[in-house]
Amino acid sequence: MYYFCRENLFEETNTLEIVTPTDRIWISGKKFSEPVSQRTLDLDPEYGTELADFFDTSWPVMSDKLIQAFSEIGVKNFDSYPMILRRVDTGEKYYNFSAVNFIGEIDAIDRERSLFTPNALRKFKSIVISSEKVGDLKSFRLVDGPGLLVVTEAVADYLRKWDFKALLLQPTQEYDGV
Repeated sequence: MYYFCRENLFEETNTLEIVTPTDRIWISGKKFSEPVSQRTLDLDPEYGTELADFFDTSWPVMSDKLIQAFSEIGVKNFDSYPMILRRVDTGEKYYNFSAVNFIGEIDAIDRERSLFTPNALRKFKSIVISSEKVGDLKSFRLVDGPGLLVVTEAVADYLRKWDFKALLLQPTQEYDGV
């Protein structure tokens, strides 16, 4: 079984939101040709006052604790770039976060067993991942479908043992297009 690893925007998590726009495409699964320089990313308190361990809106940013967990479970196909997060309301800064670029894009959707609209827009309602196409990768992006990070069940189980704020591990088969 596979899971989408994403920021939990479905529940009331009382978390800050990164509002600084990005000039890169972080969901392509491709390695950047040059390292990303450290930047200060602004946090908007409109939706809460707490820090998430994973922000995946414009910038995919993880806490050092979450990056450590990915490393401990053996996920190696990502680059991390230290960032500074700054609350726009208080000016408070946080230095224990990095932008992350997961490398590896696979055409791994089992189209026979997945549910999607057959038109050109191809809106997925349930996604089944073909383990034969994934091989030994523990995390990756999909060539087609949502731009979310996919992780194996072993990675998801390991991440559940931690208390990560606003982290959602959603079975890909339960994905409904949102």
